[in-house]
Amino acid sequence: GPASGCTVDPFEPNNTQGAASQLYFDSWTNLSLCTSDDDWYVMDVQAGDALAFAVDYDASEGSVSAQLLSPTGALIQTYPGVAGSLSINHTATDPGLHLIHLSLTQDLGTVTGTSYGLNASTGGACAVDDLEPNGPSSPTAIPAYGALGGLHVCPAGDDYYSLVLATGDQLTFAVDFDGGTDDLDLVLRNPSGTIVASAATSNAPESLSHT
Repeated sequence: GPASGCTVDPFEPNNTQGAASQLYFDSWTNLSLCTSDDDWYVMDVQAGDALAFAVDYDASEGSVSAQLLSPTGALIQTYPGVAGSLSINHTATDPGLHLIHLSLTQDLGTVTGTSYGLNASTGGACAVDDLEPNGPSSPTAIPAYGALGGLHVCPAGDDYYSLVLATGDQLTFAVDFDGGTDDLDLVLRNPSGTIVASAATSNAPESLSHT
């Protein structure tokens, strides 16, 4: 279970490799990580699949690092967090259960540990468009008006964009796609990261508006 004083989240107990929680394509928030309570996750991928794992955390409360391990337990790479986020993007060479080991390398602030959210996905190789890379730690800046085409998004890698707005500006953002085979959702966050608008229907195009 979690260490004393550490918040219990729905994945606990997952503080050892043997108790790793299985993840699928989804997102979670309000998770907790402490210095004496690492978090372990496992994702089942096929050779050639793109594994994507992104973590957003409260950097004022601590520093987070991640390790990706192969199905045999060998270390593939270590990913240090930077300014409240870290991203793992890896194309699997071996099929099987890949382990992700999250640890709090420094506990800061006034509470025990730090809260975090994560996004996990796997899938085949995704076509690269002109605005890549644009993951959660490196969103692509786009104009506040106009249209863009020829873009690609896959379950193994959400696309993040940033744009500059002034107070009182009205934003309308729309994405057109093949609604017969795909389903895309939109989320708009303000500069502090709070969700201020979203669109999650099962229809195309998907659009949202915000002032």
